[in-house]
Amino acid sequence: MKNIVIIGCGQGIGFAAAKILSENHNVIGISRTENPEVENLNIKFYPMDILSGNLDEINFPDVIDGLVTRREVLI
Repeated sequence: MKNIVIIGCGQGIGFAAAKILSENHNVIGISRTENPEVENLNIKFYPMDILSGNLDEINFPDVIDGLVTRREVLI
C-alpha cells in the first residue's frame, strides 16, 4: 500500500480520486469542503483550508508516495 495525500477531496475530481485510491492505498484527504460522503470512504480526512490551516495538526506518514491536488497553488 502506498501513502497518498489528496488536497481538495471534498468534491469533484478530488473526491473521485479519493474514492478510487482508497480501495488499495492509505489516503489522507484534506479539504475545506466538508462532504458527508467523505465519511463513507476509508481515508483519514482533515477538514482544513491548506493555505490558512495548521498542517502540524495532520499526522503525515514518513513517506508520501503520491500527491493529488485540485489546482495549482502559487506562492
